Amino acid sequence: MSSEVDLPDAPPLEVLRDIAAAAEAYEQLSSRGRRVHFGLDTTAGTVAIELRDLTGARVTRLSPSDALQLAAGHGLR
Repeated sequence: MSSEVDLPDAPPLEVLRDIAAAAEAYEQLSSRGRRVHFGLDTTAGTVAIELRDLTGARVTRLSPSDALQLAAGHGLR
C-alpha cells in the first residue's frame, strides 16, 4: 500500500527563522569557546545536556529549558 504525502516546496518562514536563530546561537557559543553536548545519562536513563569548552571539558550541566533558550539565541539565566 503506497501513501503519498504532499510536502511544501520549502519550510514555513517561522521554521527558517528558528533555524537562523539556532545557527546564530551556535556561532556565538563557538566564538566564546563553548559548545553544547548531548549525551545519555545511563544512571538516570535521561538525556544529559552539557555546556563544554572546545577541549570537551564540562563547564556546566544545562536543563532542557536552558538548552532551548540557548538555541533560541538567548543567554543563560
